[in-house]
Amino acid sequence: MFVASLDAAASIATARLICHRDTWQFLLDHTVRHPHFRVPDRVTDLAGGRTEAFLSGRSLLAVLVTTRDLHREGAADPVGRALAGTVHKRARQAVADTGPGAPGAYTGRGDEGNPEVTTIVLDDRPVPAGS
Repeated sequence: MFVASLDAAASIATARLICHRDTWQFLLDHTVRHPHFRVPDRVTDLAGGRTEAFLSGRSLLAVLVTTRDLHREGAADPVGRALAGTVHKRARQAVADTGPGAPGAYTGRGDEGNPEVTTIVLDDRPVPAGS
């Protein structure tokens, strides 16, 4: 499953990440040491303390590898383990929704006919009352 996620991520040009600025800082603190991670040119503050960052495919690969390693080795830091595990899971889910064979996937010609970008969101909200 991990190797398949890496293979799928390798064909993604850009991935959009939306998370709280503290989660973004956690990712930067750990992933910046990975040789394939590049700090994105485009990072925007959003409402509610959230951050939107556009990662290159190469940086997305570094995020997948780093968060998997942190999650596996995180016994000494349960908070870091939980954050890394959640980021890793969401990134894998987003990557799984792309590429050949994925439901509704569009591949091969960039944004021609499909302006969507692979998006990873870490912003769970409660279900509205009455739903």
